[in-house]
Amino acid sequence: MRTGRPTVVRAAAVGGAAARKGGTVEGLSWGLGSILLIPQGTIPLVFILADINVKSWFLAMYVRPLYGVPIAMVSLLAGVALYARAIMTTVDNRAKSPLHPS
Repeated sequence: MRTGRPTVVRAAAVGGAAARKGGTVEGLSWGLGSILLIPQGTIPLVFILADINVKSWFLAMYVRPLYGVPIAMVSLLAGVALYARAIMTTVDNRAKSPLHPS
């Protein structure tokens, strides 16, 4: 519909409206890394080592006692790996951004 105003073509905002490469992977890495590192890795490991028998939503607390510490350690290491991936993706995105020339 014509309003009488001249047509204006707007360029996509740099980094704003344009989709970033790795944005979904970065977000999932931050979210899942947080879940695996703190509530599935660190807290159950402290509970198991302090001999606290609380079964909340910690996976390591529901398995046999023999497997509790290894499952908590695997969750902790997976959380650290996902955090490292998220940080690397963030650093790569910032380095490739035209706002931060390097």
